[in-house]
Amino acid sequence: MTEMDYNAIRMQECNEMIPRLFHVYLPVDRFVTDNIETGPHSYAMVFESGREVYALIIAEDGYQQTLADVVSAVRGMGATAQRFFPPGADPEYFYKEGVKRFLKTYPGRKTWQKQEVTPFYQSFAEYPVALVRIATIPAGIRRFNAKGGAWQHVLDYQYKKAAVAHV
Repeated sequence: MTEMDYNAIRMQECNEMIPRLFHVYLPVDRFVTDNIETGPHSYAMVFESGREVYALIIAEDGYQQTLADVVSAVRGMGATAQRFFPPGADPEYFYKEGVKRFLKTYPGRKTWQKQEVTPFYQSFAEYPVALVRIATIPAGIRRFNAKGGAWQHVLDYQYKKAAVAHV
C-alpha cells in the first residue's frame, strides 16, 4: 500500500467518522500529521479543512479518555484549542456529564445551581473520540514519547487562526 492509498483511506475514515459522531461536515483537505501519540493509549490526527485546522484525538480500544485528557493532549502537542466539539452535537453534553460527576461527589444533594457544576466536574466527561478546532500552533507539533514520559518535537508547522473583525 502506498502512502497516497493510506492517506486516501484515512481521509475517507475521517470524512465518515466526524459527521457520524459529531454531526458536522468537515471534509479533510489535507493531513498535517497522522498517528501522533498523545498519551500511552491515544493518538491524534491533525488536519486542515478549509482554512481551519482540527485535531481528532482517539483513545485506543479498551481505554477511556476524558475531556481533561484531551485538554492535556492538545496542550502537550503544542497547540491551543479554540473549541471542543461535543459528541452528537449536544451543546449540553459536557454539562450533563459534569452534573453526573457532581452528584457522584455529593450524593445527598437534591438541588444545585448551574454554576456549581464547574469546568472541574465537566472535565471528567468521557470523550473517547475528541474533535478539537485549533486556534494556534506557534512552534510546531509534538508527540508523547511513552518510553521517556515526555513530549518531543516531531514536525515543524505553524498555524494561527485569523481574527475576524466585526463591523
